[in-house]
Amino acid sequence: MVAFRLHPLSRMHATMVREVMTTKNLLEVDQDDSLALAAHRMAWLRCRHLPVTKHRAVVGVVAERDLLAWKAEGRSLDGPEDKVRAAMSSPAILATPDEGIAEACARMISARVSCLPVVQHGKLVGIVTSTDLLGRHVAMGFGGTGPGELTAADVMSSSALTASPDDMLLEAADVMAWAGVRHLPIVDEAGKLVGILSERDLRTALGVPSEALEHWASALGRDRTVGDIMTKSVESARPDQPLGQLVTMMVNGRVGALPVVDRERRPVGIVSYLDILRAISR
Repeated sequence: MVAFRLHPLSRMHATMVREVMTTKNLLEVDQDDSLALAAHRMAWLRCRHLPVTKHRAVVGVVAERDLLAWKAEGRSLDGPEDKVRAAMSSPAILATPDEGIAEACARMISARVSCLPVVQHGKLVGIVTSTDLLGRHVAMGFGGTGPGELTAADVMSSSALTASPDDMLLEAADVMAWAGVRHLPIVDEAGKLVGILSERDLRTALGVPSEALEHWASALGRDRTVGDIMTKSVESARPDQPLGQLVTMMVNGRVGALPVVDRERRPVGIVSYLDILRAISR
């Protein structure tokens, strides 16, 4: 378990991207490479994102969830049409090594992305992810557990949206699309938290959720329930829990959000990495 020592919030605005970006074992894929090659490189690096280039210029990002969605549609990863350019997110949202991480956070939040390729003089020199920012600086930004520290209740999204394990998966996907959320707490008949449904879960089961909703009657996974694919072993937070502790949980658990529950384990909100990045970018 990683333990963070906390530093003053002002450090956030004085720190450059170069101090937190990943440069070791930095790999990219060309837009004309196969998705199988992208998957192989992600597995080798144990990463979730790869910058995509064209003539050495960064033109996009391909993520693990892109590959999951591709496979969920019954496609292979190494056919003649299974190229990175067909699945990547483009254009790329970029950062530079000499900009402040507060600016990088703001760009990540605005674009709702979890990584930024770092480019200098047109050349890829690193990548910065939400985990880099959380692990290095979000926890550093909130000191101790004393009076005045921000807590989960201060930054969480208060939402009454939940689903049941017995709900149909496409209905839950429709709710998430309508609300613009990436995570949905799942509760039992007593309203207590029993799991969480993420956009990643949806992509694994449905492919591209928006396309599945457009073709509801023939969609892959149309007969599945939320309980079939939800994550059951889910960590949760208390409303009064300091953000430093939440960051540790998110980084070590490799999760993008934590449900916030009351003493009866009933959801009262949810904290995502975007909520925390917003808090430190103010």
